[in-house]
Amino acid sequence: MLFLERFFLFIWLFVFLGGENCLGQNPDIFSDTHLPQPEVSILSSSRITATPLTLPFSINEPFFDDFSRSNQFPDTAKWFNDGGKLMPLKYRYGAKENPTEGVLTFDGLNNEGDPYSIVLATGWSDVLESHYIDLSQMQISDNIILSFYLQPQGYGDAPESTDSFYVELRKNDGNWQKVYGVGGSPNTAFQKIMSVIDNPAFFHAEFQIRFRRKGNLNSHIDLWHLDYVFMGANRDFNDLTHNDVALVGLSNPVIAPFTAIPYQQFNGASIMQPFTVTVNNLKGVMSSLSIQATLTDPIGGNVFSGGNQQVITPTINPSEYYTGGYSGFSNQSIVPLNASYLLSVNLPPDADNVVANNRITELCRIDSIFAYDDGESEGSYGITDVRGFGQQYTITSPDYLTAVWISFMPRVHFSAVTQQSTYMDQHPFRLTIWNKAHSDSILYQQSNTVIKYADSVDGFIRYPLYQPIPVSGDIWVGIEQTDSKPVGVGLDMNYDNHTKMYWDSAGYWVQSQIKGTLMIRPELQNVQYHPLTSIPQEYPLTSYHVYPNPATGNTLTVSGLNSSTSWDYTLTDLQGRVLTSGTSIPNSEKIEVSIENISPGYYLLGLKPQNINKSRRFAKVLISSY
Repeated sequence: MLFLERFFLFIWLFVFLGGENCLGQNPDIFSDTHLPQPEVSILSSSRITATPLTLPFSINEPFFDDFSRSNQFPDTAKWFNDGGKLMPLKYRYGAKENPTEGVLTFDGLNNEGDPYSIVLATGWSDVLESHYIDLSQMQISDNIILSFYLQPQGYGDAPESTDSFYVELRKNDGNWQKVYGVGGSPNTAFQKIMSVIDNPAFFHAEFQIRFRRKGNLNSHIDLWHLDYVFMGANRDFNDLTHNDVALVGLSNPVIAPFTAIPYQQFNGASIMQPFTVTVNNLKGVMSSLSIQATLTDPIGGNVFSGGNQQVITPTINPSEYYTGGYSGFSNQSIVPLNASYLLSVNLPPDADNVVANNRITELCRIDSIFAYDDGESEGSYGITDVRGFGQQYTITSPDYLTAVWISFMPRVHFSAVTQQSTYMDQHPFRLTIWNKAHSDSILYQQSNTVIKYADSVDGFIRYPLYQPIPVSGDIWVGIEQTDSKPVGVGLDMNYDNHTKMYWDSAGYWVQSQIKGTLMIRPELQNVQYHPLTSIPQEYPLTSYHVYPNPATGNTLTVSGLNSSTSWDYTLTDLQGRVLTSGTSIPNSEKIEVSIENISPGYYLLGLKPQNINKSRRFAKVLISSY
């Protein structure tokens, strides 16, 4: 237990350092078997509380989902959303080559990103349950096989051998039969699992498939990744291929190393970077095809000058991957009010019969935010008994820092000394800006700040500064911890910027050895270009969250405001014309703003508590057609 109370770097990978001056030490893998975790039950053993849909099934109509990018959650036309329990999709989690781009990750957080338990415990947590699948017209001789790809750990934390992952099928008596189960293990490649449907009790109209995970209930650890669920007839165990060529992922954003950059800091000619695209040939035959990459604005869909590139792949053997490179989209100009790029990569329409995984899009934001991360955390970062850590940003054009956005990963800290556990929500920290990689070079510090967990998975909390801070050159944006308990800042382990991450070792700043990117995003004022100069300053500033932004659905959600009063809201265009307005219900935790009939573009969302004239807040919102 002494290990846990020394020094560790909390990404569910912990750094163990043996003394005060501990340069050059290597990180050790931390396993949550170090923690005392009683097993608890959080899933009801009763039958489902609502009636699922009934999906047809036949020899020509299989059940299939590869969790390709379509929404934040699995397709509710295929998976039963009992009480909102569907967990969010992830798009970069699996390591060692996903079958396709999207995977479904099972962990110890619920669909809103909160722990299932705020005391240390293990048990059954995430569950994925299909709608009814009508097998009443099928029989054993139809040779129905369920297959899926499964991977433990991925880029995150490995499940222990005492953890498990189950696949269960619903019989005609309403009970579940386990057809597959496996204990936890370190990272491996995705494995294709096949299970034959050969029990006569499965052939009924209310057949269901259920995947569920057992492990830590406190955090984003003990991870399992699921992909490419396929149940079809006339299959055998030699049926290892599918009539599918799938896009797997992009190597980096075209404005690398950034995924978002303030407009004033942007230089289109020099910052557009080369990137690569990976394709998986799931067919049983060799394939060669063209992959088209297009760079457009996210509102009108207009292709930028030189914004088309095409790569013709060589022949890809069955069950193999191919990675093709693209040159940067150089010399791009950008319209200020449409300040973003949308990269779209597409396979040809006739590549195969599975169109959902033939397209990948990446939005590269150019507005007021610096970001290196892709918006998905694979772990969390914090340091026991070490004062501070920060991430470097270079301000090429002098500006003012106005706020910092941080994504904290919910977690429970356990002290081996006191045998006490602490849920870290509302735990204090000091928001800190340094102008040199040294603990004595504090440019700005804000003390009365506390950890806040967003009400969505991987959500960010905006921490406004008391006053704008002039910045130029290199700055480090981060956190000073107030005690020995490590905070849990989200860590994106797909994009590696560890050379820009530093931590304080007994007064000396040390470059991080953990590969990844802190999910900390500074917000600049854009003083030389500011399309919203006529907008009044927010007063007083509080942390609130508007999501999704960019918005692609019919609703904007606002959370984090004081819920003890009603809020008036207005959505206006940049010319000040009101498009929609309303008032929230008193004591509601969220405000829902309809954007169903509003055209793509940039807008302002104004928020004001009723009967308080000096507390108006504004958020810039992008409504996208993608």
